[in-house]
Amino acid sequence: MKFPSLCPVVGRGALLVTLLWGAGRLAAADLPALWKERVKSVVAVEFFTETELDRRPSVVFGIVADQAGDIALPPGVINPRVTAKQLKDFRVYLPGEPVGNYAHADYVGEDNLSSWNFIRVEEKLRPQLTPITAFAKAGAGEPAMAEEVWGIGLRGKDEDFLPYLLTARIGMLQSLPERTGIALSEVAAPGLPVFNQDGALAGVAVGGFGSSYIQYSGRGGGTPVMLMNVEESRVFQLTGAVLPWFSRVPAKPDGRPIPWFGAYGLEPIDPEVATMLKLDNQAGCVVSQVLEGSPAEGAGLKERDVLVAIDGKPLPRLKPDRVVVDYFEREIDRRAPG
Repeated sequence: MKFPSLCPVVGRGALLVTLLWGAGRLAAADLPALWKERVKSVVAVEFFTETELDRRPSVVFGIVADQAGDIALPPGVINPRVTAKQLKDFRVYLPGEPVGNYAHADYVGEDNLSSWNFIRVEEKLRPQLTPITAFAKAGAGEPAMAEEVWGIGLRGKDEDFLPYLLTARIGMLQSLPERTGIALSEVAAPGLPVFNQDGALAGVAVGGFGSSYIQYSGRGGGTPVMLMNVEESRVFQLTGAVLPWFSRVPAKPDGRPIPWFGAYGLEPIDPEVATMLKLDNQAGCVVSQVLEGSPAEGAGLKERDVLVAIDGKPLPRLKPDRVVVDYFEREIDRRAPG
């Protein structure tokens, strides 16, 4: 018996889906039911940024975080230099519904740790939404290499944000430092969920990843270029990495207090230096600069010191080596000031 195979979207028009019956896995009759329920966990969001000169619209996609109507918007979709007072007129659209039937929402704030932003939709729309946590099955575990996963994409506003299916097999699993899956082709729109064949939440797609190429012309040699699909992504952070973010809804638009460390320019320790310092089996971050009056200076840190642990817990060995710097900075951000 063959496991089910889901063909990806063809072009920008109709969907082409082929289903093969599987033994003990996703059957053809199961997918429509899974799809119908899981598409209720995603929405499209339009908002306006007002400045002294203009009023700019933006359209992003979001995930339903909880029963209170909180919608999580992925990092980067709201300019960090924009104040909460400049964000106006949030509108929430259900996928595939006429865009005239939108509901209003209020900006709740940004979580400083995850950089996810949150809005809260008005009550009339909440009964039609399903929190993504409803599909985070306990004990589902991490997806396996070569496993087939599927996700949701949304068309544009001019097409009523029509939802469509994307699917691919996992080509790589890696810690970056969040545990991340990289599929062989696009598997969901950035900020939207990815599921395994049983319909359990496998993760959330992230943007910002592209494919590198060399472009040749008759006038000269090759030029490195990077092609990026802004509407779809093949990279997704796994459930264990992203699920905690959806419970970190800020109490106010200003967000939580941000911890400050004061050691900058961190670099992964060079392998040869690690050998000389007898740190062959230990990850470390080298301090390049310590700011005057900072907590780092108060703790006695100096330039060229090597950080090997946080609260006595050794830093993990991650590949590539530079990822340990992101891990260290993220762990500092998890702490409360003081």
